Amino acid sequence: MLERAIGVASICMRRLIECRLVTDRFRDMQLEVHEISAKTGVEWREPFVSQTASQIFNNYDMKSRHLQKRTPKTISDKMLHARVIGVLSNSEYMPDGLLIASDIQSKKQLFHFTPVEIDAVFAAFLNDEVTYALDGYERDDGSGKVFARRE
Repeated sequence: MLERAIGVASICMRRLIECRLVTDRFRDMQLEVHEISAKTGVEWREPFVSQTASQIFNNYDMKSRHLQKRTPKTISDKMLHARVIGVLSNSEYMPDGLLIASDIQSKKQLFHFTPVEIDAVFAAFLNDEVTYALDGYERDDGSGKVFARRE
């Protein structure tokens, strides 16, 4: 069910961006996410398809996470293409949370969200409200490239 929920949420998030249902300011902003780096000097182990988080402790440095800033599109893309989805609980190094990494991202790092942090990401999408929309053509004769502005 967790994988389904992440999949549905990420599709909705990406659709909001692609259909310009969020403001340009929000689309271009940087949201805070924590990342856990892949371990160096260990043999990478692919997780089983049915257990996407099965090699978390072998593949990642589960002792620290680092604050980064990523665009809403980057976050939704990584979630949509998640190869790793897991739950971290009772760690002595990090707070309980959700672990997510896309197929491309997974060999470098993964996202770590506490419940409050993942709620903040979802709320950022849901609370962004377009109050002004303008679509048009770059040339006055109605031809050329299309532009859109959302505020």
